[in-house]
Amino acid sequence: ARTVQEMSSLTRQAGYGRSVLPGVADRYFRLERHIVAQPTAIAAGFAILVVTHGHVRTYDSTIELPSGSTAIVPHAGGPLRLEGSGEILVCRPPAP
Repeated sequence: ARTVQEMSSLTRQAGYGRSVLPGVADRYFRLERHIVAQPTAIAAGFAILVVTHGHVRTYDSTIELPSGSTAIVPHAGGPLRLEGSGEILVCRPPAP
């Protein structure tokens, strides 16, 4: 069983940006949350992209991602540029 203090260290208000999870989770995986309202760049690196609401597309319009879509982003693809309007989650492996 965990104490209330231990449980509190494992939770926090979700924000936007680099990682919305507590720092202790970084050794397992990272989760970024981004608003796409203008062209948005996602750093290079393997990731699973989840569109939680709205409709986004790659900057060159080759891939359309409506709400509920998921996509795997290979590291070799370099930075990912998105445009449209929506919210995305970017799931990444542990921090190096």
